[in-house]
Amino acid sequence: MKFRLFPARLVRPEAQQATFEAQLEPCWEALWRYAYRTTGNGDEAEDLLSETLLEGYRSFPQFRGDTPFVRWMYRIMTTTRIDMVRRNARHRAESLDDWQIGSERESTGVGAGTTRDIPDEEANPEQIVVGPMLSERVQEALAKLSEEFRLVVILADMEQMDYTDVASILGVPIGTVRSRLHRARVQLRKDLGQERQGSPDDTGGKG
Repeated sequence: MKFRLFPARLVRPEAQQATFEAQLEPCWEALWRYAYRTTGNGDEAEDLLSETLLEGYRSFPQFRGDTPFVRWMYRIMTTTRIDMVRRNARHRAESLDDWQIGSERESTGVGAGTTRDIPDEEANPEQIVVGPMLSERVQEALAKLSEEFRLVVILADMEQMDYTDVASILGVPIGTVRSRLHRARVQLRKDLGQERQGSPDDTGGKG
């Protein structure tokens, strides 16, 4: 998957652009994988990755190299994802309010035809599996997790990060990472019908 990293209207120093893209190239697939696993949807993953790249480029002068670039970008993507979820939640709430007001007007014959459509969450139910990186069954189980649980599973179990790095990316204490990971693993085992045998240690082993 390739698309323009930056809008043409974005003024950028050529040296900064070249340096940023050089750092980005080795971790492109990892960032796409994280975006897809987080959203569970190809279109949403592209939107998330696109916004992350723009924010990463704008913030690049602040990157000091004291952490791996990919993890620095993971942190930006996590924050971007949280912001997108909040924006979508506000949009759905506004749409629902308008729909309710519109229904009342239609019932009284006042202001008919002024409502906005509520986004159909099931309009595109298909899960786009990108190569062999993730089975549809696992992605569906991930999608059932809350956002905070899903992110910690992706980073700790799928990306094999130390708990200290996960805590840094998510901006939470290590104890919170362990707690969320334990609860998320329990839920995943339940949804996937897996037995406890052979599963990672719920209380640690990394970090």
